[in-house]
Amino acid sequence: MSSETNSSFQIKRLNPYFGAEISGIDLSKGINEKTFSKIKDAYYEYSLLVFHDQRISPKVHVDFSKRFGSLEIHSLKQYLLEDHPEILLLSNIIENGKPIGFADTERVATWHTDTSYLKTPSAGSALYALEVPYDSKGNSLGNTLFASTFAAYDALSEDMKIKLRDLKALHKMTKAYDDAPKDTITAVKFTDEQIKRPPENHPIIRTHPVTGRKSIYLSPLCVTKIEGVPEAESKKILQELDKLCTREDFVYRHKWKANDLIMWDNCSTQHLAVSDYAPPLRRKMHRTTFAGSIPF
Repeated sequence: MSSETNSSFQIKRLNPYFGAEISGIDLSKGINEKTFSKIKDAYYEYSLLVFHDQRISPKVHVDFSKRFGSLEIHSLKQYLLEDHPEILLLSNIIENGKPIGFADTERVATWHTDTSYLKTPSAGSALYALEVPYDSKGNSLGNTLFASTFAAYDALSEDMKIKLRDLKALHKMTKAYDDAPKDTITAVKFTDEQIKRPPENHPIIRTHPVTGRKSIYLSPLCVTKIEGVPEAESKKILQELDKLCTREDFVYRHKWKANDLIMWDNCSTQHLAVSDYAPPLRRKMHRTTFAGSIPF
């Protein structure tokens, strides 16, 4: 792979609080250390990076992702890309009566930050669009919404920052399953071991391991309560924080196009996949995930 010698590229803000579009760079050609260092700095500054019109192979996707740290291998082995197990195939496509990928929007159509139910949650992901669904008017479907939890923390009153400083929330993998009437559960499939798995407790106010910035670290998909706080008070606080985290001006809506590559930081964002399409409309994406660290 040849290395690109020009380290200049353009950065355009997507939202006043976070997110940036990177242009003037072709990831398929490889990038030198100077260029990568600037991209990495932008990633931690903006929490979310969008690269349009990137025609990258699975190998390029994996190699680029590895420069941000170790990659996780997803537990859904049947949806890992052959020859590149670091890539999870996300898709609603059915072939020979079987799904070719994980239909993520059916299972996680709730605001969340990935794998917060683990002791060491995922640090972030790089998602590459191969096929994107459109409606009859040419509008992109299956959009993804991202919210800045850095901005949400900054918007807290000083009294609330102090109140939340030492509190922890319980994150349970099967929270959505536990809350739903069992006769309505379709796409959500968990093993008995996963259902019995105890929750993990993580600080509500999280310190970013790289930048040191503070964020609100919650995941409505998985958080059950605040540890050591009466149920009614816990529910009230969580509702207020969830509303703040997804305040309209803190949210960026990405309208996917084929060959988009998006990277996001799980420590400082939440995201929501919009489930507004169904077969025969097709969606197909490749995702790598960066290994994380214990929240503090």
